[in-house]
Amino acid sequence: MTQISVVHDSTEWRKDFELRLRAAYTTSGLAANTAERGLQDVSPGSDDRPLAEITDTGTRVGPSHTK
Repeated sequence: MTQISVVHDSTEWRKDFELRLRAAYTTSGLAANTAERGLQDVSPGSDDRPLAEITDTGTRVGPSHTK
């Protein structure tokens, strides 16, 4: 069953998000320092937004920030 719930501690989510975003930037051909800059541009203020987690039978399938 698919569930959507609020994540109160975004520490683990943020770590996974940064890894996925960094990988996407470098896969697209950006230099490591440019990828880090892109990551810094996305990060400001993101801790202030609620975070919803989507799970399917207990397995996380899609976290997303909500506005």
